Amino acid sequence: MSTVRLIELPPSPNCIAVRLAAGYKKIPLTRVSVLGAPDRSTVIEATGQPFTPAIQHGAVRLYDSGAILRYFDANFDGPRLYVEGYDEMRELERLETYAKNDVGAGIGPIFGLMLGRHSDADAPAKSSKALHDATAEIEERLADKPFLCGDAPLGPDFVMACRAWYGMVPEDKAPADSVEAFFRERLFLGEGRDRVRAWVKRCMAFDVA
Repeated sequence: MSTVRLIELPPSPNCIAVRLAAGYKKIPLTRVSVLGAPDRSTVIEATGQPFTPAIQHGAVRLYDSGAILRYFDANFDGPRLYVEGYDEMRELERLETYAKNDVGAGIGPIFGLMLGRHSDADAPAKSSKALHDATAEIEERLADKPFLCGDAPLGPDFVMACRAWYGMVPEDKAPADSVEAFFRERLFLGEGRDRVRAWVKRCMAFDVA
């Protein structure tokens, strides 16, 4: 199996989702971090645009986490990330959108606070509530199964879990002055999310970081 070169901003949920999918499908990665880079020339040289994650795999140059997960599924053996059924695939796409728009609403303002894009002192409380509210559906879905759609993870599990994870960052994953430490001090998943917490840990176990 040929190695995929992943150009990433390691704390980014979109990059984490790609790593989780690669770990699950046992796709070997060569990782190139742009964290702290003065510009995005590495990404631009690879794909002609500045956003991460981006991959190089042979002659293939690709960016956007959703596109990368689908590329992995179409071109690598191993457990599937997506399904064949039309209606079932629509549901997976809905879950991915929910992850980015609803669960993501709980972490976006904290990233904004960290990057100095705003100075809203109420952002941690509002974001924690948004994350807690958005994970209510997940808690309910997990009542009778270990993953969102059954006994094995699919693409939306990874897209969503890496966002929920920021509300429960463990101490050993939050070194001083890191992005993770910033979130650990400000974003809280809240009570009544035991199934969500266990599911996030199951998903994050596939991280190749």
